[in-house]
Amino acid sequence: MAKTKIVLDEEERRELNRRLRARTVSVRDRQRAQIILLMADG
Repeated sequence: MAKTKIVLDEEERRELNRRLRARTVSVRDRQRAQIILLMADG
């Protein structure tokens, strides 16, 4: 599978980190946030 580069601005990164730490977010949403952040970091 081809790698896709994800570029996040600061606001998007902040929101994904917030979802990663939130207790009221679904597990699936937390996993998606983590995957996106990891892909953005390479």
